[in-house]
Amino acid sequence: VLGIPPLFTFLLLIALIVYLAIKIKNKIAILISGAGLMVGPFTIPLLFGSTYIPLRTMLPLAFAMALTYLLLLELTSNKSIRQVLVLAGVLLSFNQIQHTNQLFYSDNIRDKLDYTMASHIYERVAQYDATKPVVIVGEYGHPESTAKIQWDTLGISFFEIDKANSTLIYVFDVYGLRLFGATDQQKSAAMTHVPTMESWPRAGSVQEFDAYLIVKLSDPSSRWI
Repeated sequence: VLGIPPLFTFLLLIALIVYLAIKIKNKIAILISGAGLMVGPFTIPLLFGSTYIPLRTMLPLAFAMALTYLLLLELTSNKSIRQVLVLAGVLLSFNQIQHTNQLFYSDNIRDKLDYTMASHIYERVAQYDATKPVVIVGEYGHPESTAKIQWDTLGISFFEIDKANSTLIYVFDVYGLRLFGATDQQKSAAMTHVPTMESWPRAGSVQEFDAYLIVKLSDPSSRWI
């Protein structure tokens, strides 16, 4: 569940394993299945050789937590424990509702700021020959953003995520603003002009050259070097 720390999930899993080990005679099977339930959410990234597991890919962790909760609720006959579990479920549901609302709010703020940013860049580009390829260099975050959640790709501007112009040009298409992407050769050639340019939004951050235009959001990142 997005709004709940992964540690809480593991505590629930451990509680389930301990409970089942006490209630059921075949403790080895319980330990093996419990270990599988705990490791399962991380299996696919590890199989692909990844040591970095983004939280946005951890949907199996939410299912593991829900399964753990339901099993504990189903296997517990003690009335007091069941009441505590029901109360915990209600509180966790409200926590998730709050977190989901923050996600929608944050992405809505991000979208509005990105649209405004794209419109301003398009206006500056349109002052030149907008049919020329555009090279966008660097990144730009929104310091005025009031997004409640800003981590991973949530609440983060597209102009901040894409630091190498690989897909950023298509963001303008999404907002109905047509810009033409540059070739790899044009991008390489454009880098000779970037050091003398000002960064966005200063005057001189958008300049026209013979075969392309350059929009400099910031100094280039290591991905350009």
